[in-house]
Amino acid sequence: KDLTDISSQIGTLTVGGTGVAGIVGYYNHTNAGSSNPITMEGVSNFGKIEGSDLVGGIIGYRQSGDYLTLKNVANYGDISAERAGGIVGSSGNNTIIDGAFISANVIGEFEASLTNPGRKNTNSAVNRAFYDANSTLTLGGEQKDITLIMKKLQR
Repeated sequence: KDLTDISSQIGTLTVGGTGVAGIVGYYNHTNAGSSNPITMEGVSNFGKIEGSDLVGGIIGYRQSGDYLTLKNVANYGDISAERAGGIVGSSGNNTIIDGAFISANVIGEFEASLTNPGRKNTNSAVNRAFYDANSTLTLGGEQKDITLIMKKLQR
C-alpha cells in the first residue's frame, strides 16, 4: 500500500484538466480511517507539469481522509495552474510532508506554494522543506519572496 523510491521523468505534461501531477494526479483514500495510513517515501518528479487547476509535482489533488505522509520527496519540474504546489497541488486534512526538496518554478493564479497550499488543514504539517536558489514562486503574476514564505512554513 505504500509507494517507495519512485521517480517520474516525463519531460513536459500539459493537461487541460484538474488533479494533475508527476506521480499521483488525484488521490482519495477515505474508507479505512486513520488506522490505515499511507506513506510515499523517496518519490521524485523531474517533469514540467501544466494543468488548469490543482497541479503538484508529486500529488495534484488529495481529498481529506486517511493519514498520508510524504517523506523525503523532491520536485525538479516547473509547475503551473490556477492552484499549484511544488509538492502537492492541494490537499485536505491529515497530510504530512516530512522532508521535501524543491528545485522548480511554481506559478499559480489563485494559490501557489512550494510545498502544499492546503497545509493549514486539520492534522496537516510541513517539516524540513528546502528549495534551491534558482526556484521561484509566482502568485497572481507577482513573484513572491521564497525566503520569507519558507520561514513561515517551518514554524
